[in-house]
Amino acid sequence: MSAAGDSVYNPGVVRTGDQIVLPEGADIEDVINALENQRDSEQQFVQFLVDIPVSPWDGAHALKQALQSELGIVIHKGCRAGCCPPRQIDVEVDFGKSVSIPWGRFSLPNMADATIATGSTIQDGRLVFQCDVNCQRLYEARLRRLLDKIKEIATKESLHRGKAFSIAFHDEAGGKIEMPAPKFFQLTPERPIFSQELERAIERNVFVPIRHADQLIAAGESLKRGVAFVGNYGVGKTLLASHVARAATANGWTFIYVKNPIELQEALRYAQQYQPVVVFVEDIRSHCRSGTNQRGQRALEPA
Repeated sequence: MSAAGDSVYNPGVVRTGDQIVLPEGADIEDVINALENQRDSEQQFVQFLVDIPVSPWDGAHALKQALQSELGIVIHKGCRAGCCPPRQIDVEVDFGKSVSIPWGRFSLPNMADATIATGSTIQDGRLVFQCDVNCQRLYEARLRRLLDKIKEIATKESLHRGKAFSIAFHDEAGGKIEMPAPKFFQLTPERPIFSQELERAIERNVFVPIRHADQLIAAGESLKRGVAFVGNYGVGKTLLASHVARAATANGWTFIYVKNPIELQEALRYAQQYQPVVVFVEDIRSHCRSGTNQRGQRALEPA
């Protein structure tokens, strides 16, 4: 028994970074047993899933960068069953430009069969990137730091933030698309011409928030707007959308075009990761007011 006030003897060892700290005055046999227990514990395999609140494409691209910068050569493998080869997916990042994104499972060098696999999941109603990690407990802290690096890169270096693109969440048959991907379109240089009254209304409600966002925020004003463009086909609504897209991207905003109005809520949830953002929805009121003929209407929705 220890004397009153003395600390209780603990023969355990403590790992601090790359060093193992022994307790003062430790018995050598106790230390050997503690080291063996520590070894057995560290050799146990653990699995953990980490959700990163970015799009799967941004996450997979950031994973590639983080693995190369932190670990160097990384082996891209197929699924565990061996039936699915490694995949390289071409993802559009601008009009006429794509990048190849690795997708699947990766083995990590010098980490005793450790692997990290790409995936996706639903978080707060939107699709986000997920990493599935399998490793010995010895490497868990290192790999969690790697995941923090992936999140940092994906947040700062998004493939699609500040650009203009369209996206669909359902196929032509109405089925849900598992991994929606942005599709880029060429912005026309023409500017629509409207009456002075309409020009002023568009300037005030659409372009002022885009061009003067910092001043409005400093003044305590909200940037959120909901604007409906109403008119017959051919009056310039889609041309106006292209004009808005050019202004948005020129000022660091993202512009997202959605053709199917039933996808509005999905688009707004998706757009949260690309703020500040304009979501342009075709024929929105034909969806909001079923049973009435509301053709030829467009809506700009805030996200």
